[in-house]
This record gives sequence, structure tokens and C-alpha cells, in this order.
Amino acid sequence: MEDIELLSPGQRLKKIRKILNVNQEELAGKKFSKNYISMFENDKRKINIINAIYLSDKINKLAKQKGIDINVSASLFLKTEKDIAKDKCLEWLTYIESKNNISIYEINSKLYNVILLSTKYGLDEYKAKALFLKAENEFLRNHFNCAITLFLESVIYYSKLDDYISISDIYKYIGRILYNKGDFKEGLVYFNLAENMLTRNEDIDNSRMEDIKYRKALTFYKLGQYELANNIIQKISNINDKFLELSNKINDFIAS
Repeated sequence: MEDIELLSPGQRLKKIRKILNVNQEELAGKKFSKNYISMFENDKRKINIINAIYLSDKINKLAKQKGIDINVSASLFLKTEKDIAKDKCLEWLTYIESKNNISIYEINSKLYNVILLSTKYGLDEYKAKALFLKAENEFLRNHFNCAITLFLESVIYYSKLDDYISISDIYKYIGRILYNKGDFKEGLVYFNLAENMLTRNEDIDNSRMEDIKYRKALTFYKLGQYELANNIIQKISNINDKFLELSNKINDFIAS
């Protein structure tokens, strides 16, 4: 059924009828006239919930009689093209996030489809997520310049949604890229942006905040600003092993 998902409700009905190889009169049965089916298929008459239930039941019975593996629900004839686009985008994104060992080709193919549909139907939430996942994938493959471009593009759409957590994650990723390149001062700018974005959210994610603070402290350490790095660590309530290790390094430099 992949090839009919983004058709209009009437076009979906017509496509399924062709698959079943039945005429409009057979599909209409005693409920409708042939002209009604024609109007449905040409989107000249809207399919309501009662009609959708009848049509889905009729189609499933005809499919069973003909031994064709089709089982449709009434919602197929009630959803708009945009509704179907949302369903497909969510399906592809969920697949990518829930599966391991997916080929790069499959990841890029599905993300391309999400970006295509979300652009066409104005689905900013899904476009933002697709761009983010594509950027994250480039980051993991060490394609840093490409990753930064995609991350920044995703910020445009997350900003429309006021999704400060995702924007914070993006700025932290960019900060990490710049840090890995040895551009510590510019990296620090993005870690500060990440922190600022996170504080805009009503419920601050402590684990995210602590990771940002750790990376800020590490960057200050790399810049030789040991007192600033130490001040950040001293304000952390949940000191873990990586903070202790960094703190010890900083104290050694301060003491020397």
C-alpha cells in the first residue's frame, strides 16, 4: 500500500478498487449508487465517517473473497494528505531511531523522504528532526563541516517550535565539533549558547546541564583558565568520576 499513501482520500479509494479489480457498481453495493462512488473517487464529495466505515468493510470483504491481502481501516478514507504525510514521517523517523546496523544509504534515503514530505506539507517538527538526525549521522562519521551546516539548518525549524532542549543539544554538538578541531574559544561560545537555551525551558534537564558545564570546564582547562574551570566544577552538585578527574588535573596546575 506504499504507493497510495499520499493520494487524496478519493484517489486512495480508486486505487484500492483497481487493485481489487472491481467496478464502481460492485463497490457501491446497496449502500450507494455508482455515481456516489465516482464522486468520492474524484474528490467531488467528501467521505464522512459513516461512509468510510461502510467502504472499508466492503473493501475488506471483497478482498477476502478474492484472496487479496488487503485490510484497510476507515481512517484511510478520512485522513488528509497532510495526515498521511505525518504518519509516514513519524514511521521513518521512528524506524531510524529504533534500529541498529542500518546502512548509511537507508538512513539517508528515509531522512530524504522525511525532509521532502515535511517541506511539502509544512511539517516543521519532522523537518527539524530529520535535519538533526542527518547532522548527527554526519557528526558520527566525522564529516564535521557538513554536520554543522545541517545542525544550523535544523535550528531554524526548532526555533519555530520553541524547542529549546533540541536547540541546546545542537549548540552543544557544534561546541564539541569546534573543541575537537582545537578551536576552544569558539567552542566555548556554543557551549554558552547551549546552556542559555537549556535555561529557557521550564523544567531544566539536570543531566544535560551538567554535561554542558563539564564541557565548559574542560574547555576553560584547555584554554589555561584553570580558576574559571574550577569555579564551574565547584558549583556542580553531582560530582561524578569525569568531574573528579578534571578537578584533579586543574588542581595540579593551580598548585604548580
